[in-house]
This record gives sequence, structure tokens and C-alpha cells, in this order.
Amino acid sequence: MPLQFVSRRDAVVVYRLGPVAGADRPRRQLLGSFSRHDFQFHPAEHVTMTEAEREEIEGRRLYLQLRDGIRQKLAAHELEDTVSDVLAYFASVTDEAEREILRHEMTEAARRLRQAVRAA
Repeated sequence: MPLQFVSRRDAVVVYRLGPVAGADRPRRQLLGSFSRHDFQFHPAEHVTMTEAEREEIEGRRLYLQLRDGIRQKLAAHELEDTVSDVLAYFASVTDEAEREILRHEMTEAARRLRQAVRAA
């Protein structure tokens, strides 16, 4: 049976899809989830999985872990470019409400960066 991976904010939930007689949509059975923080799979209680399902879940888990790591590394190495892009956009904004939101976001980002640099 096919698996469905549903991304939530901090986790990925894994369902097994199965047919239901007389229904338009397949039945979903929760198999477990893994956190985007530690990428550890937490199986649902009282659920057995086939070896193929375990392999598919492990493959997806590893793929997402590597992808998120690459995104973090790329974002860290492009920080200066990102700041330049934000400043260029800020200079083009004429709506005062949006400028105030951006001003607040930039102030908060600067505060967090100062804390991170001190901690490093």
C-alpha cells in the first residue's frame, strides 16, 4: 500500500493509504512521525509495518534530513546576499505599514545575530 508523507511545521507525519469499499477517498492509517529537529522516527503504537514501508520511510527521512541540512548551510553562506536583498526591497517599499513591519523584522534579526555572534 502506498505511503503518504504530510509535512507539518515541525514534523512529518506518515500514513498508510488503503482502499475503502464505496468511498471516494482512501483510508489513512497513522504509521508514525518524525521531528524536523532530530529526524528520529517515532512509530505509532500497535502498528506493524512491512519491510518495504520501513525502507521507504527511512529513505524519505534521510532525504529530508539531508535537504534541510543543505538549506541551512546554503542560507548561512548566503546571509550577506540575503541582507542585501532585504535592504534593496526595504528601500523600494513605499507603504508605511509594510516598512514598519520590515523595520521590526530587521531589528529582531539584528538582535538575534548579535546574540549568536556573542555566543559563538
